[in-house]
Amino acid sequence: MSNVQVLIQEMLLEKKLSAMPEAKPVRFSITLTAVDYRRLKYIAKKLGVSRSSCCAELIEAALRDAELEMGLDYKDQESSYSKLVLENEPIFDSIEGE
Repeated sequence: MSNVQVLIQEMLLEKKLSAMPEAKPVRFSITLTAVDYRRLKYIAKKLGVSRSSCCAELIEAALRDAELEMGLDYKDQESSYSKLVLENEPIFDSIEGE
């Protein structure tokens, strides 16, 4: 597949994703140790962003790393992973080995 084809597919997918109701942010709580919380505060301040924004970006980066390590790509619309993530199917019922 050419670079142009890849780019067009990614652009179309991003357009589709941004139009989905699931594209709206979801709030949830996490618990950090006091040390990790101070680390987060320091990094967020150094970057000039809120703690919440910093956490979201770090989580997104960690998810990309985990997906890469596990051979998962939610942008591959033919994969079962993509279908579970993008089509809002019940994920835990479909995970192999669970």
